[in-house]
Amino acid sequence: MKMRLGPLPDVSVVKISITLPTVLKREIDKYAELHSKNYGTPVDAAVLIPIMLTHFLAADKIFQQTLRHEASASKRSM
Repeated sequence: MKMRLGPLPDVSVVKISITLPTVLKREIDKYAELHSKNYGTPVDAAVLIPIMLTHFLAADKIFQQTLRHEASASKRSM
């Protein structure tokens, strides 16, 4: 079964602390469990959260438009 996140990439990380509602933490743990079963590699929920956020930001069209606009404006001002 193909999952939305697919196999996890190797990335360097910066540690931050967040507070999650209990229900969301449980769902992320369940997602990690399912991901581990599907790809045969154990994965912790803490590893999935930044990847999920990356996918969320990449899928947000308004946010991506803003980033492109800012990059374009920055290039023009050089």
